[in-house]
Formats: sequence, C-alpha cells, structure tokens
Amino acid sequence: MEYAVDGSTGYIRTYNGRGRHGWVEIDMNGTTYVFDLNFEYGGYGNGYQINYGMLGTFKYIDYARVDERQTLNRKGNLPHVQ
Repeated sequence: MEYAVDGSTGYIRTYNGRGRHGWVEIDMNGTTYVFDLNFEYGGYGNGYQINYGMLGTFKYIDYARVDERQTLNRKGNLPHVQ
C-alpha cells in the first residue's frame, strides 16, 4: 500500500494574529489527513492523522501544497531514502 505525501506551507492562527508554519498532508483512502509534528511537539496533543477544521487543532490559513509530491510506502519510508 502506498500513500501520496505532500508538504504544505502557510500560516496558523495565533493569539496575536498568525504565524508561519509547515506540515505534511497524506492522502489515505480518499481522505486528506494532516500530520503536524509541531502540533504534538508544542504540547498541544496528537498531531497525527488529523483533519482540517478538527476541534482542538490549529486553524490553518492561507496555505498551499509544495510542488513536489512524494509517495510513501507502507513501511513509512520515502522510496529514495534508506
């Protein structure tokens, strides 16, 4: 099984406006999920396999996918990375 992986860049809402941010989107079974390591690292909770607009997550705004799409194999490795 393989998953389509895209890097995304944009902004998140902060208490004083917005802050620059980056995260990964993975398309799984027709649904796009957000995988945000900074969300978890910052102590906000689980940043894995969340949906845009999900209660208790960052408010992602003015974002776009990075041009190059990667394919992740079922072991979680990018094909060109050992």
